[in-house]
Amino acid sequence: MLRDRSLALAKLLTAFYVASTASLFNYERMRVFFFMWLAEDRLREHFLSTPNWAQFRLVAAEIRHELGLPGSEEMPITAAEEEIVWNLQGGIFYLGIREYVFGLTLAEERETLIRWQVEVFLRGVGRLVQRVLGAEGAKLGAPRCRCRRRAVLALPVAAAAFNM
Repeated sequence: MLRDRSLALAKLLTAFYVASTASLFNYERMRVFFFMWLAEDRLREHFLSTPNWAQFRLVAAEIRHELGLPGSEEMPITAAEEEIVWNLQGGIFYLGIREYVFGLTLAEERETLIRWQVEVFLRGVGRLVQRVLGAEGAKLGAPRCRCRRRAVLALPVAAAAFNM
């Protein structure tokens, strides 16, 4: 799903996270997942070694593609880029913690909140990735960025999202 370039990146990420949370977010799974993080290191190591975390590199690669930056075959995805994607992932995961661990009612439908998180993320990620890769790219001799579809990452949706 993350490699479907026929969709705008905002729609792609929103669809991905809505589908993921639909299967993962429920009372039992979220509480077990949350407490697993507090358990022994073996459980965390096993979980983090699964292929599920490869999605972070796919998201980072799609962000690069959207920005017209070198692909991961030219310049490997950096740890900094993975951290940037962790930020989005963490915000979305926290929706489940609020709902199923803390027992709070979300102010909006989960899909709406995910869409907003993706929109906010994409508004800032372009400049941040360019800055991070500018330093890394200079070390590797990569060409300077020439963003092809900058408008996609400068989404004019904040006003619509908040009914302004």
